[in-house]
Amino acid sequence: MTLPLEDDQRPPYMLAAEDLRRQITAGKIKPGERLPSARALQEQYGLASSTVQSALKLLKDEGLIYSVLGRGSYVRPQPKPLGNPIEEAMTNPNHPHAVFNRRYAEQLERMHAAMEAEAAAGDPETDESGQAGAETVEVSTSDLATLVELVTGLAAQVQQVQQEVRELRAQVEQAEQSAR
Repeated sequence: MTLPLEDDQRPPYMLAAEDLRRQITAGKIKPGERLPSARALQEQYGLASSTVQSALKLLKDEGLIYSVLGRGSYVRPQPKPLGNPIEEAMTNPNHPHAVFNRRYAEQLERMHAAMEAEAAAGDPETDESGQAGAETVEVSTSDLATLVELVTGLAAQVQQVQQEVRELRAQVEQAEQSAR
């Protein structure tokens, strides 16, 4: 295959790199698989040796391939895409954070309903304008225990998310280092 040098204004090494990139991303050349030799690429594309080397360097710089001295260039295994843990927690109803959040919301709704019922049963205090002001609502020991449990659960959830963030950052850093 010769490159469309007349139809494209980009340098030939970029065209060769684009063709190889397309083959890699399409799966024609798979991760771990050896690329054709530099000499074979020269013949295939009708390019000079230095132009082929520039195309391979570009792909190395992008992290798509790596070279082993005396053996050739190989397609680098691509890391699995990192998921978004926050999005997963929000969209997966079985995610531990989602389960906890539902439980938390249900408890708060029950407590709020109980407080509203208690406030409606009594006479709310009013301020000078006749508007209902700050109401004093008694909170039972079990309500306080529930709140403590929910806050403790939230704190544990925050710690877990922080740990997940640290792990994801380490994965990103490792992927960036292996791409260099």
